[in-house]
Amino acid sequence: MKKLNATLVMLGVTMLGFGIVPHYCGAAVLEDAVQWGYDKGLTSFSITNSFRAYDTLRRDEAAKFFVEFARVNGNMNYSYGNNCSFYDLNAARSDLKTYVTDACSYGFLKGNGNYIYPSQNLTNAQSITVVVRMIDGYQSESWLSHRADNYYKRAMELGLDISKFWNKDGVASRGNVMMLLYNAYNGGKGTTGKGNVEDILQQIVDILEE
Repeated sequence: MKKLNATLVMLGVTMLGFGIVPHYCGAAVLEDAVQWGYDKGLTSFSITNSFRAYDTLRRDEAAKFFVEFARVNGNMNYSYGNNCSFYDLNAARSDLKTYVTDACSYGFLKGNGNYIYPSQNLTNAQSITVVVRMIDGYQSESWLSHRADNYYKRAMELGLDISKFWNKDGVASRGNVMMLLYNAYNGGKGTTGKGNVEDILQQIVDILEE
């Protein structure tokens, strides 16, 4: 048995070294997140491939994610009364226009003047900003190197896994945003994205101590 345990330990260390275990753990979380999103009405797709998890996410598509998340999260005490009449609303998909205006009226998505840019891709910083606004409220956006800095800080304090969002001006993927919302819905579990790896290492230590 000890020889078998030692073999398993070496296999685990090797898999960690090549990044294989985190890959499969991440894939499982993604599948769970997509299924959760489907069950809660955030998306019409329950399978990762059909969901196009690795594609970019347009702002009008993100608006649906955010509005439906707010509804299932049970907190609708948001800031109303924003000016949500936009010159470019017709750039949104016809089935998503209401979501865009709702996301604006709830205070999630902000435009620039009378433009909301529904066909543009959502950035990582915008993803973190909106999720924190939804679950914790607005943070100060003044006198910062990046206007999302305080949202990142608060996200870490809330225990959200923001490891896939560090490139603030990078484009967010559909899968990463869905996993972020899933994480937020479950109360946040770690800020570095290393939790799965640390759990596996702990299991290896436990085996060695037997």
